[in-house]
Amino acid sequence: MCLFAGTRTTQQFLLSTRQFVGGTANFAAPELLQTGSTTASDMFALGKTVETLRDACMDEGSPADVDEFVGILTREAPGARPSADEAAGHAFFRPLLQHRQAKTSTCCIAAFCGGQLLRQSHGVVCGEGHFTCKDCLEGHVQSLSNEELRLLRERDGKCLCPMRKGELGCTAGPFSDPELSQAVSATAFEGYIAGRMKVLEVHLREEIELSNKEILEKELEKLRSMDGKQREVRTCSFIMLLRPFFTFSQYVLSLCPLIVRTCRSAS
Repeated sequence: MCLFAGTRTTQQFLLSTRQFVGGTANFAAPELLQTGSTTASDMFALGKTVETLRDACMDEGSPADVDEFVGILTREAPGARPSADEAAGHAFFRPLLQHRQAKTSTCCIAAFCGGQLLRQSHGVVCGEGHFTCKDCLEGHVQSLSNEELRLLRERDGKCLCPMRKGELGCTAGPFSDPELSQAVSATAFEGYIAGRMKVLEVHLREEIELSNKEILEKELEKLRSMDGKQREVRTCSFIMLLRPFFTFSQYVLSLCPLIVRTCRSAS
């Protein structure tokens, strides 16, 4: 199982390089050999883990909750399995949530709450147990959302534990979108989503530019192998093909060399 999608082996890489895919017997999803590791296969493995520890899970949860939880996680079709966020809302985790609601902690920021002892239900807790109250989390999310694009890209636009920059160097993963949506105001959450959208737009733009660069390089190779007349015709056709990807000014500028050469030929 993989905590971060960014470190997961891609399906394309597996299909192009693999000779075999490793895994633990009885824990691997049925589609693993065809798709490689995915979030859906991770959910399947989680279901099999809970099934293996079924007796221990009965101490806190009811048998019906455990069996149902295992059943939905190990569905045959990958698309029918819940996401991690959806699974976290299942009744299987109710005892854990009840314990959290009763447990109290001191906020790791303590800027707006005064460092008073609060129930953990009044905030969020990172994977390493650092508690941030709702009031302080509000300011933390707004501060991260307003950072420059370079810093946004470093964390993929996501919200990390405030202690990540502290002396403890928290290594917990980012807070989930559902967690943040329930803990901060609509305004703060909208700013957070806007920051994530900026990062996504940059990624998409870079992918498009890389794709266009590859197309242009292939076209240049073809043009080099043609004579002058063939090159003129090919260039004109190619520019028309790329018209939807250009702004009007870019399109006009791209035509200028061709127009100049045509006029010279006519004269």
